[in-house]
Amino acid sequence: FILVFQLPNLLTRPGLREKQQAEREVAQKFAELKKEYDDGQISPEEYERQLDAIQKGRKSDDESESERVSEIVRIVNMVAPPGWLPYGVTAAAEGRYFPVLACIFGMGLIGTASLRRSYRTTIRLYTGDFTKGRASRKIKTETVFKDASDTKTRSGPSSAFLEKRLPRMSEHASAITLMNFRSLIRAPEVKMLLLTPVILVIVFGGMFASKENEISGLARPLIAMGFTAFILIIGMTGYLGNQFAFDRGGFRTFVLSCAPRRDILLGKNLSLLPFAIVLMILFIGVCRWLNPMRWDYLAAVLIQTLPMYLLFCITGNVLSILSPMTLRPGSGMPASHQGMGTLFHIVFMLVVPVPMSFTLVPLGVEALYASFSSDAWFPVFMVLSLIEVPVVIWLYRTVINWQGTLLQQNEQKMLDVVSAKGE
Repeated sequence: FILVFQLPNLLTRPGLREKQQAEREVAQKFAELKKEYDDGQISPEEYERQLDAIQKGRKSDDESESERVSEIVRIVNMVAPPGWLPYGVTAAAEGRYFPVLACIFGMGLIGTASLRRSYRTTIRLYTGDFTKGRASRKIKTETVFKDASDTKTRSGPSSAFLEKRLPRMSEHASAITLMNFRSLIRAPEVKMLLLTPVILVIVFGGMFASKENEISGLARPLIAMGFTAFILIIGMTGYLGNQFAFDRGGFRTFVLSCAPRRDILLGKNLSLLPFAIVLMILFIGVCRWLNPMRWDYLAAVLIQTLPMYLLFCITGNVLSILSPMTLRPGSGMPASHQGMGTLFHIVFMLVVPVPMSFTLVPLGVEALYASFSSDAWFPVFMVLSLIEVPVVIWLYRTVINWQGTLLQQNEQKMLDVVSAKGE
């Protein structure tokens, strides 16, 4: 819904930058001409002549822009079926009858095909054949021979997805990661939550497409990192800050299991990592396209995505343990009458930028190095970002052990909240 109503804004934003640049050039010409006239360098007749020439050139540019927009609209109407009606009317007004007949035939063909399909679907619904027409998925079978006289068949693939083992991870953490990843892919409410950052990328990308490219070098990676953190906080707090509520009654499995609680948190965090990294890289790419930066700055910003996400997980785990919230069925939205929980989540969104701001330390050192050295050739930002990664990983592994103990102490209270049926 948001993207549909943002399309006109997004489509006009790229051309707005060129229009603003042209208007500034015209304003500069007016100012220079006025200054020459005030200084007595040109006569009043020459001033009027040049002023008329500038105004004519401005009018010509406006007419060219209007013609270009009209041509784009005409092509869109000619290709897209919703635009066939206005395109046919325009062609009829111009005395071209073949496009009119083609539009009438195309719209009639679409209407006929839709009515035919609707009629057939209605008949299938009333006769009970609507679901029978779907081809069932064939299950792969393989034969396992025990000996010459004994055989049996086994259904499904030879290696199920949930039976895979992630490298350098315990069996419990690997199973929880894969299970939760599969749940994230299938749950519709989680898809809606993860779709929010994508919409923000498109909307904010369209807004920045009209801005002038007058940003200093060090400010460009700062903007990219700032909006990357913004995407995490706005788009993923709803899930990571209440991650066990999406399990609902299934959280009882974690309570009764023998899995170490740190492995549960680790699996939960790692299952969301692919989505977070893809979204952060997508937004960094948009920032790089709109505000090009040095290659070492770009590499450092990409490296910073991992420490930024781990620090976000550290704070999000605490919130999900200490302030779980009941979700409404079939929705990722909290149930009503949970005032303190909602307040904690709002405060979390205000506080979480503080620990995430430690990822800006390498960029700050880069700024100091550039201020003291006129020939700043050493990539301080990138090197310190590489050093920061193992430091944050060590911090995450240390803190998650304490968070596992905290989860075990509060899991009974959490079960009562997350398994409750919200209104």
